[in-house]
Amino acid sequence: MNYIVFDIETYNPDGNDKIDTSAMRVSVIGCYISWLDEYIAFIEGDEKDFLNILKQAELVVGYNHIWFDLPVLKKYAQWDIMSLPNYDIMVEIEKE
Repeated sequence: MNYIVFDIETYNPDGNDKIDTSAMRVSVIGCYISWLDEYIAFIEGDEKDFLNILKQAELVVGYNHIWFDLPVLKKYAQWDIMSLPNYDIMVEIEKE
């Protein structure tokens, strides 16, 4: 199975500390890409490159990425990023 494990770091260009994913920008994306067996970092400006790889994943793994990381990335995508097959570790922990 082709999967990606990722996390993003963000910033708010307005300098506001309020958590508003629509205003946040990507600072860096760190990920593990299983079918390449590589860890790769994408910096601000490389979001499209990451999204092109993300489209190839059969499973996307992260921690709170459904409620935070994907909504931040949504503004960079020209496709429905929220429809990806996901395994969110935080969601699984909250089930217990």
